[in-house]
Amino acid sequence: MHSGNMASAVLSTSSISSQLSAIETLTGNNYVRWKRDVEIALGLLGLDFVLEDQPSKPTDKSTAEYVAEYQEWDRANRLCLKIIKRSISDSIMGAIPDSDNAKQFLGAIGQKFVESDKAETGDLMDRLMSMKYDVFLASLIS
Repeated sequence: MHSGNMASAVLSTSSISSQLSAIETLTGNNYVRWKRDVEIALGLLGLDFVLEDQPSKPTDKSTAEYVAEYQEWDRANRLCLKIIKRSISDSIMGAIPDSDNAKQFLGAIGQKFVESDKAETGDLMDRLMSMKYDVFLASLIS
């Protein structure tokens, strides 16, 4: 669980704005850079603890301290989701299953790009093999 107090990490509006504007919008070809920028911004904003394990919801038997920690995590999680969603193009946003957990949502985005990269790699390999075959046939004809 996050050991620091979020209230102690007071950031100015210009500092927050600066961190958020540093995140390049995810458009598809920039996934690696986008993810790095998101993780850096969340870290500098003191929200990256949300990308660790989600605590279980408090019960009637939970201590007041645990309830407060969970509420801190929940608020930070919602902020992370807003930051992440704000930095994704509409076309990509529509292809990602929604989640109320920032870690899971970031994972779903990553999964889409792993699948997309595999498909693109396969397509490029097919085109390369086709080009090699065409060059080979051309050399036989000439």
